[in-house]
Amino acid sequence: LWIFDKMGAGSVYDPAQQYVLYDFIYRRRPDGGVVPAGDVNPGNRKSPNSYAMPAMLVAGYYHDPYIQNEYFVKPSVEAHLLMMQLLWMDFDLEAKKPTDLPLTRYSGTPFGWMMARTGWDENSVIAEMKINEHFYGNHQHLDGGTFQIYYKGPLAIDSGAYQGSSGGYNSPHCKNYFKRTIAHNSLLVYDPDEVFECWNYGGGDKTKTAANDGGQRMPGDRWETCRSMEMLLSDDYTVGKALAHDFGPSEQTPEYSYLKGDITKAEQADYQKLLGSDDVSLTVKKDGAVLSDGDLEKGVLLGKFRGGDKAKLEVTLSIDKEAGNELQGLQAGIGWVFTAEYHQDPVKPVGPSKPALDMGDHYAYIVGYPDGLVHPERQITRGETATIFFRMLTEESRQEFWSQVNPYYDVTPEDWFNNAISTLTYAGILDGYPDGTFRPEANITRAEFAAMAVRFFEGDGEEPAGDAFPDIRKHWANAEINLAYAKGIIEGYPDGTFRPDQQITRAEAVTIVNRVLERYPHKDHLLEDMIEWPDNLDTDAWYYADVQEATNSHSFDMLRDEEDEPYEVWNELLPVRDWTALEREWSEYDSSRCPGEVVSSKDAALFKD
Repeated sequence: LWIFDKMGAGSVYDPAQQYVLYDFIYRRRPDGGVVPAGDVNPGNRKSPNSYAMPAMLVAGYYHDPYIQNEYFVKPSVEAHLLMMQLLWMDFDLEAKKPTDLPLTRYSGTPFGWMMARTGWDENSVIAEMKINEHFYGNHQHLDGGTFQIYYKGPLAIDSGAYQGSSGGYNSPHCKNYFKRTIAHNSLLVYDPDEVFECWNYGGGDKTKTAANDGGQRMPGDRWETCRSMEMLLSDDYTVGKALAHDFGPSEQTPEYSYLKGDITKAEQADYQKLLGSDDVSLTVKKDGAVLSDGDLEKGVLLGKFRGGDKAKLEVTLSIDKEAGNELQGLQAGIGWVFTAEYHQDPVKPVGPSKPALDMGDHYAYIVGYPDGLVHPERQITRGETATIFFRMLTEESRQEFWSQVNPYYDVTPEDWFNNAISTLTYAGILDGYPDGTFRPEANITRAEFAAMAVRFFEGDGEEPAGDAFPDIRKHWANAEINLAYAKGIIEGYPDGTFRPDQQITRAEAVTIVNRVLERYPHKDHLLEDMIEWPDNLDTDAWYYADVQEATNSHSFDMLRDEEDEPYEVWNELLPVRDWTALEREWSEYDSSRCPGEVVSSKDAALFKD
C-alpha cells in the first residue's frame, strides 16, 4: 500500500492513522520505559522500550518529527528489514522532542483512552484512563474502565508479564491473570457461578474455561480474536462507550483531564440484560426526598456531605411481574453503589485583607434578553449578582482569593456560577443560609444585595449613627443596610422605607453596582451610537442612565458640576468583551486585560432567559 503512494496514487490511509503512535509518546516514562498497555513485558530501566520499526515507518510516511524522535529513543531495525529502512525512512527529517505538545491526549473510537501528563521532565506524573469501546483481540486485555498512575515509579499500574518463567500464550499466568481484568485497576463483579469459556484463545495448552476472576467477559466465540470490521462492530466485540471527555481550561497545560464511559457491555450477557431491562427500576429516597428514580445503570448521587453528616435512605427495587419471570435464574448480581460529594469548607483568608473592585475601567457587566429588551423591572438572582461582582474584581484580588470550593450543597463545580460564588465566599463577601444552601437561582432581596455590596467597604472606619430606615429595626441585615446608606450606595423609597425583604429589580441592582464602582453616568453626556434598549428609551426614567452605564463599555472623563457632584462624559465605545474567554484565562491565573462589551453565551451569559 505504501508503494502505491510512492508511485503517485496518493495516500490510501485515513489521515488519523498518523496519530495512532502518539499513544507511545504519551506513555513514554522519564526512565525510558512506557506505561504498559496490553501484551508487554516489564522493561529494563537500563534499556528503554523501543517501537523503532513502526515509528520509523510512520515518521517517514507522514514526515512527523515527533514520531521521528520516538524512533531515535532506541534506533534499531532488524537485519532482514534494512531494505525497508532504505526505502521508507526520511533521513532528512529532524527529530523533535514532544515538550511543546499538549499534556493530555484523547484517543477515540475504537479505543476511548486518555493519557494525561503534568510535563515531560523527570518529575512528570503520567495517568492513563481507559474505557475500551471495541475488543479486537490478540494482544488486547480485558481492561475496560481501568486507570494507571506513574510518578517516579509505578503507583497504580497493570501487573503481570507477557512472557516469562510461567510461559506465554495459554499459560496459567497469561490466561488467568495477566490478560484478565484482575491484573488491572478496575471494578470486579464476582459471581461464583460465572463461567469464562476460552477455547479459542490461541497457542498450546488450551482449556475449555479460564479461572473466574470476577472480571469482564471474553468477547466473541469463547475468546476468539476479531477477524473483520463486521465482527469488530458487532455486539459480541462492542465492550463499552466513551460518553464524554474533556480537558482544560488550557488545552496546552490543562488543570483537569476528564473521561466518562459505560463499560456495561464488557460484563457477561446476563448482567447486561439485568441492567438494560426497562422493567426493572430503582427508587432511592433520602430523608423522604426522591434522589433517583430510574434504571439500574444510573448511579445514585446522594449530594454533598460534611464530616459526620448522616442520611436515612429508602431503597425500592421494582420488577414487573412478567419481567420477573423472564429474568428469573439470571447469573448476575448488582452491587448497589451510592456516591456522595464529601465537602471540605474552604479556609478563610487570614488578616484584614478584603477584595478590591476595578474602579478605573468602565466595562459593561450585564446583557439584554433574547427578545432584545433589557427588562429593568425584572428581578435578578443570587448567582447572577455574585457573577457581577466577581467579574468586577481587580486582577490582583481575583488571584488572591481564587477558589473553586464552597460550603454550599447546591453549588457544584459544574455550575456556571461556581467560580464566582466560591471566590467571593472565600473572600468573605458571600455567605449562605443556615441549611447549608446558597440558593443561586433564587431572586435576591434588597437586603441581601445591600449586604453583599457593602462588604467591599467593611472595616473602613465609618460607623452610621442610628437606623437609616424605620423598617430595618431588628432585621438580620440592619448593620449592613445602615453602612450601605452611610456610604451612599443605597437609597430608600419616597415613603421613607427600605423594604429589605422585597426582591430587588435589575434597575435597582445596577444603580447600586454603579455607586459601588464609583460610576456616575449622566443622561446628557452619553453617546449616540451606544447600545439602546426599546424598554429603556425614556430619558426621564430614574434608572435610564444607570442601565445604559451597565450595558455599554466606554472610555470617559470624570468631571464635577457646580455642586461638586461627579458625573461622567463618555468619549467612545469600547469593543466587545468576551467574558467566557476571560473566565477561562482567570482560571489559569493569566492576564485578563481585554476591554470591551459583554458577550452572552449559553454557559456564562448574565441575565439570560
